[in-house]
Amino acid sequence: MLHLGQPSIRRALGEMLAGDLLDWFEHYLDEPWGWEVDNYRSGSICAAVYNATGRLKKAVGAGDFYPLQEPPAAQSVEEMEALLMRLC
Repeated sequence: MLHLGQPSIRRALGEMLAGDLLDWFEHYLDEPWGWEVDNYRSGSICAAVYNATGRLKKAVGAGDFYPLQEPPAAQSVEEMEALLMRLC
């Protein structure tokens, strides 16, 4: 929520009008921000430079230069307890 000038979602929802949030949402659709966009932008630059070298058999894309962010798998209670025991 820092992009909206608010330190937290709860504070933003408490202080901003619904129309303001809708304006920000529409702005995000036009010009997205965040780590996903940053990764894609950096990957695009890397792919352009790599593809321009001419020393490759197959062109690469932006996604070849950053890891896909998969949501972590849910842990069982036993797995969490085992991890906690290893840390202590």
